[in-house]
Amino acid sequence: MADTTATHVIHAAAQWQAIGVVSDLHLQAAAPQTAAAWHAFLKQASPATGIDALFILGDLFELWVGDDALDATPDLSPETPFWRNCVAALADASTRLPVYLALGNRDFLIGERFCDATGIFALPMHTVLDWGARRYLLAHGDAWCTSDTAYQDFRASSRNPQWQSAFLSQTLEARLRLAAQMRAQSQAHQAAQTMWFDVEPVAVADDALSVGATDVIHGHTHRPADHTLSPSGERIVLSDWDAQATPPRLEWLRVDANGHTRVALTAHT
Repeated sequence: MADTTATHVIHAAAQWQAIGVVSDLHLQAAAPQTAAAWHAFLKQASPATGIDALFILGDLFELWVGDDALDATPDLSPETPFWRNCVAALADASTRLPVYLALGNRDFLIGERFCDATGIFALPMHTVLDWGARRYLLAHGDAWCTSDTAYQDFRASSRNPQWQSAFLSQTLEARLRLAAQMRAQSQAHQAAQTMWFDVEPVAVADDALSVGATDVIHGHTHRPADHTLSPSGERIVLSDWDAQATPPRLEWLRVDANGHTRVALTAHT
């Protein structure tokens, strides 16, 4: 698996005019309209259209049980043809611009084979984008929801190499069943909550300070907004994607040397 602990710094290329940042697409065969909007966005993303690089900050997929799922027959995994189409769309986009991917709480088992097949670059958990006067800390954001102790316990276990090795050693059929069970348990856990767990601002600020970041961009919470980040920056929260919501949520963040703009897309049928 990719290293998800080190701090990595990306220096914006001199020719970059703007980049795109997204998270929480939760792509799945059951949501074809969201996937269609994403693929349309990828198809037009290029320096010629004003996007010099693309950063995906976690939860690209609703679930991922290992890269060998791409080999499964449709009768074993109905999602496999869908996943292959997603890989092909990313591979096409990566021929025009660099595409970076941080791992989320749904797709943390994405590995080297997926990255090789798509041509994307895997990001460590702490990645800093250095651009002019700004240093953006880029992350999925789930590690900062420290009040959700049940999730943090699972997160700690599931990021353990031994846990991952044991999980991936099971048959694909068994992994798909377990993933479905874990997703159902997660949904039940969320439904039973009397409060929505947000990130802890102090934890975010501490991590930003530790890597010398002026600003933070993250997803996970599905609560797009701009917040003040001590001492003088911003915490920019990305939207999730859902083409069937009312209104549709299909937003990407355009970032340039002067700041950021939220851009809403239209759904594709």
